[in-house]
Amino acid sequence: MSLEIPADSRLYRCPELQIGTRLPIPLSTRLDALAKIGTDAWAPTTRKELLGAVILAFPPTIRALRNALNAYRTVSVADAIVEGWLEEWRYFYPPGSAGPRTQYSLFEEVPQEPEPPPQCDPSELLSTAAAYRIGMVIPSPLAARIDLLVKLANTAGLRTTRQELVAAAILAATTDRSRLARHLHAYWHGTAADAAIAGQPAEAIFKWPEGRPPRFRRIARINPGKRSEPPPDRPLGRRVPAP
Repeated sequence: MSLEIPADSRLYRCPELQIGTRLPIPLSTRLDALAKIGTDAWAPTTRKELLGAVILAFPPTIRALRNALNAYRTVSVADAIVEGWLEEWRYFYPPGSAGPRTQYSLFEEVPQEPEPPPQCDPSELLSTAAAYRIGMVIPSPLAARIDLLVKLANTAGLRTTRQELVAAAILAATTDRSRLARHLHAYWHGTAADAAIAGQPAEAIFKWPEGRPPRFRRIARINPGKRSEPPPDRPLGRRVPAP
């Protein structure tokens, strides 16, 4: 007998799956900017939570898919910039390799840093810009929702992939503080059933990931990225002054 995720399970409590996809560097910086806007507008937010909110809020219609994919395939790198949130060093250069930094002794000669790569051209096509792999985890119902959106797009003849659809969804995400706060609110208060798409099979949404233990993971309150309950609500669209 296969296990299923209860339809009324909160999304942030569902088992998580990693979506290993390559993302253009400008879109990774855009994701950082959106997370900062969400933090400023509603509550402390991580890239993972923001990506989940973006996937949940993406309209599951042929028209929205066509517009988002066409935009991603035709816009330039400059169109991914969120005005006022540009971090040039992250925008133009790939991140360093993962892992601890090399430690040198007092008498060891420190090698010189290599010359930075040339800056990318803001007029370059976004879909062909330098990219790197992101290993981000999202609730499994939302990972299944991505697959359903890809299937819906391919059925309409748009011919896309998970990688392209995730990138197009990030590019199409709103930068308006009020709307972004509402998307985050919907993510934290949404259930597994909210990830389903009308007219698409819902079995994948509620399917328990293979190889995962038959229990919900425990979430530590000490880590703000893994909360045991939604963050305290703020008035949507309003900024709460710092104490």
